[in-house]
Amino acid sequence: MPSAVGSLATKCRCATWRTRPSSSRSARRSTPRRSGGGAGGELHLSAKACEIPALRSFLLAKEPGQVVAGTVAGVHGFGVFVHLDGEPDGLCTGFIRVPDLTWSRIDHPSEVVEASQRITAEVITAETRSGQVTLAMKGRLVSG
Repeated sequence: MPSAVGSLATKCRCATWRTRPSSSRSARRSTPRRSGGGAGGELHLSAKACEIPALRSFLLAKEPGQVVAGTVAGVHGFGVFVHLDGEPDGLCTGFIRVPDLTWSRIDHPSEVVEASQRITAEVITAETRSGQVTLAMKGRLVSG
């Protein structure tokens, strides 16, 4: 196990390391790899919040059901990214999935929100491993 990975895993307890066989029969090597199943080993290094103390405190302060305010950073077909008030500078921690935007059926999130719009939303989860707050906005739009 590389020492950098080991020290990060020890420090944050957010990382796991396993080995997977190489393509060569004669050698086995430790290879970092994205999670996603399969028979091989995996490296999970989503310790974003462990590395940034301000982000970790911000996320731990968020509880399910809490109402938060923010500004829409980006609107995409799969959901909306939100800069939450009080989040550490340079980060975008909020995300709203399309089904959590409105009770109505929509074809694209741009039917409900646009970039730079101020919104309020309810916290569903705050994940310290991914550094993300999952939100629901159903019925909570604020014009601005």
